[in-house]
Amino acid sequence: QYDVAALLRLISSHYTAVDEERRGVVRTMQLMADEARALALEAQEQSSDHLQIVLDHIKDAVLTLDEFGVVLTFNPTAARVFGCAEVDAVGQRIEEFLPQLADRGNSAEALDRQAQSTGDTHLDLSAREIRGRRRGGEVFPAEFAVSRARLRRRAIFVLCLRDITDRREAERQLRESELRYRMLVDHAPEAILVYDVSAGRYLDANANAERLFGMDRASLLRCGPLDLSPEFQPNGETSAQGVGSHTAALMAGELLVFEWVCRNAK
Repeated sequence: QYDVAALLRLISSHYTAVDEERRGVVRTMQLMADEARALALEAQEQSSDHLQIVLDHIKDAVLTLDEFGVVLTFNPTAARVFGCAEVDAVGQRIEEFLPQLADRGNSAEALDRQAQSTGDTHLDLSAREIRGRRRGGEVFPAEFAVSRARLRRRAIFVLCLRDITDRREAERQLRESELRYRMLVDHAPEAILVYDVSAGRYLDANANAERLFGMDRASLLRCGPLDLSPEFQPNGETSAQGVGSHTAALMAGELLVFEWVCRNAK
């Protein structure tokens, strides 16, 4: 048997976490690319030291590339992500690590097109996903941002990349959880309704609930408990009082089993 409440909590918390992460990734990667570009424009030793400290400790892979897409620098995170030491990466073309950049022509032109969109803060991150390739040949999903700068009169690209393998695995597990939940709800012998407390209406209903209330699913999802209940319950309290007290108890973590009189469409 599956715990429906636990599955719902898992699905809800995962979507919330992923949504927050995706918004944060855009901001983090954009700020990192902008900072790296700004610092690269300064030729002072202090700025170079500051930039190096940042690059050595951030959780994103950061590469600088020349105008032809050849790797100039490779931070420690990039070395871990791609499984390649900086000394081996420098001098390699970016296609060795991001083969997709060359799928539609010259990789340098592809970098330039990506760099042109870095100022668009409303950019959909899904459009910036790419497949990376580790030194051992393993392909992995990633998200990236590119910024263009000039260093000592030389054009360079700053590429920030994040490995999203763990997120994709979490999404796969979530899909499996959703499938188990769907199978449980659809095949349960009982009528099942999923109630959204904030909205005051049902979010889901199975076929048995449709038969019990004599309403199709679309109609049920426009209703809440009070729409399907008489004014008073057998214990003498109003249905409104019962919904309020039971909801409060459930939100506090209590597991309730209680008698409730319902009203169908007939």
